[in-house]
Amino acid sequence: MTQHYQPDNNVTIIPGTVFLYFRGSPLRQETISVLRKFILMLSLMVLTLNSNEIKAQNNTNVGTDFWIAIPPNSGANSLKIFISSATNASGQVTSSFPGVNQTFNVIPGFLTELSCPIGIQLTGGIENKGIHITTTEPVSIYCLNFAGGTTDAYAAFQTESLGTSYRILSYKVTLLNAGSALGVVAPNNGTVLTFYNHQTGNTSTINLNQGQTYYFEETANGNDITGSTIESNLPVAVFGSVKIVNIPQGCLYGDHIVEQMMPLSSWGRNFITVSLEGRDGSGDIFRILADQNATSVTINGIFAATINSGDYHEVNLAGMNSISSDKPVLVAQYAKGTSCSGNLTGDPFMMLIPPREQFLMQYTIGSVAGFTSHHVNLVAPDYAINSIYEDGVLIPPSAFQVVGTTGYYGAQRTVSQGPHVYSGSFPFGVFVYGWTTVNSYGYPGGCSLSPVATVNNITLSPTNTSGILNTTLVCLTAHVENSNNEPVPDIRVDFNFTGLTTFTSSAFTNAQGDAEYCYTQTGTTPGIHSLTAQVSNLLSNQSSIVWSNVPCDDPSDGGTIGNDQSGCPGFNPAMIQSITPPSGESGTIEYKWQQSVTAGSGPYTDIINTDTPDYLPGTTQVTTWFRRLARVTCSTDWSGAAISNSVLISILPIPTGIPIKHQ
Repeated sequence: MTQHYQPDNNVTIIPGTVFLYFRGSPLRQETISVLRKFILMLSLMVLTLNSNEIKAQNNTNVGTDFWIAIPPNSGANSLKIFISSATNASGQVTSSFPGVNQTFNVIPGFLTELSCPIGIQLTGGIENKGIHITTTEPVSIYCLNFAGGTTDAYAAFQTESLGTSYRILSYKVTLLNAGSALGVVAPNNGTVLTFYNHQTGNTSTINLNQGQTYYFEETANGNDITGSTIESNLPVAVFGSVKIVNIPQGCLYGDHIVEQMMPLSSWGRNFITVSLEGRDGSGDIFRILADQNATSVTINGIFAATINSGDYHEVNLAGMNSISSDKPVLVAQYAKGTSCSGNLTGDPFMMLIPPREQFLMQYTIGSVAGFTSHHVNLVAPDYAINSIYEDGVLIPPSAFQVVGTTGYYGAQRTVSQGPHVYSGSFPFGVFVYGWTTVNSYGYPGGCSLSPVATVNNITLSPTNTSGILNTTLVCLTAHVENSNNEPVPDIRVDFNFTGLTTFTSSAFTNAQGDAEYCYTQTGTTPGIHSLTAQVSNLLSNQSSIVWSNVPCDDPSDGGTIGNDQSGCPGFNPAMIQSITPPSGESGTIEYKWQQSVTAGSGPYTDIINTDTPDYLPGTTQVTTWFRRLARVTCSTDWSGAAISNSVLISILPIPTGIPIKHQ
């Protein structure tokens, strides 16, 4: 059965983005065709008017091909797949399991709901329960495993974003017959899994073909497979879950938890957390999972823990917080049981917290029926505030609260049931959850899955350049490489400007690992921009851009100087005079003299404090060549300076037996 939910707000067009919302009766096919053309026309206009805006990411949760699985929930009675898209799309869901196959349509501004048979839940070992979803246009997919008292949801990741190396986040189990669990689905034939159980130290190998799933529960009381690894020869989708669990231990009541795991390559180092709205303010549980030994974790700028490979740091955090690490980590937020949250509505769920470096600029999320309240948490950098829209309406800056000294802000939003669209001019984070009596759900609204964890080096070029205010388009390129000096594509690079003005913008690396940012500085005040490029905690070299009101061109001709002179050791040459001045410049000339004692071709060394057109060498003991460099004062270095001819001061050899007579 397919259903469509529609938003509450009227149509609004946001600068740089196009959204269309529909009310009333179903759209006729010819109407949809016209609207498609209208959307295309507006999109082309937007691209023309905003050519320097941040380009969209490729490697995200949004796509046209998905392989998913549904880990089991204690007492599940409804399995839902929710699909949304920014454009009209059609698609199909297929599986070897009977009753899953169906086709569907997605209309922008609506949430398409698909129902699946309960039996598609994983039960154990190898099964043919993989679900394949394909669409004609990119979509977002969220899966909800619902029961009257145990529910959770997860954001699905497109096939292109899957990886071959994972660690599992789950939770410690205290309830009987509800093991800490992992699930895997294979998109390809000949998939070989290596599963290392961090709890027991055991390793096993599993062979899967396309559409097959593997499910494992560590059912021993108190066990927790958090930190366990899945390595595969081909990309797979991996899930961490528990059928029903108390969080933390001893807190009533239990609930189902599940999330699709992010590949190790997409883990990050910087996280912002926002507490869950609708609770008592005592905070939420967070787990920070390490992949590498000696991973150092700080919370709100204060050292919190050092954790080793496969281990985690668990902490209760209230309010808004920052989490940072020196090596990539995976972070999840866990809602606590009702009895530990002021006996208010809701129960446990697990929600991954994507790192700041994996935020997106647009999300279409769904809050679903069966819950009494729905909420969205937002995280955004300071420069994105006043540019984030919720269903076409600008979210006021007053809705956001600053998170310490991070430069990031958080917000809690209460929303209605149904689809909601969030968009902005800069990347920001979205987190979705809902409550009802002893039940809940939560999931990240989406994220990039680019391989930020593999980035090892960033080089910014040019290191120095210049421009004329309101005229020159200055372009800078950040080159991103991994530890093997290979380019890393689809990485968001933040360009941080200080000096003349302070701002941040972003671009994404191409297949060659290059991210380019171009801009023209407006205004009438000249000055210098200092710039660094940043990915996660890694910073590039610094670049300087000098902005002036007039052209800044070095001389094209260095002019001439003369003449050659000679004498005995200790000779005091006459002034080396300027014969013809430099020419071809735009700006004020400054000089620098150089000398060489090897040959007229150099190498030459600088002579300090020599900003004059003429030069008096002083006492000379050895044969020396002199030359003059000329540039304009607005230049950032001497690389483009014009060079004069060379003048030779020869020191003649002293004939043997003849006393030296000084002049």
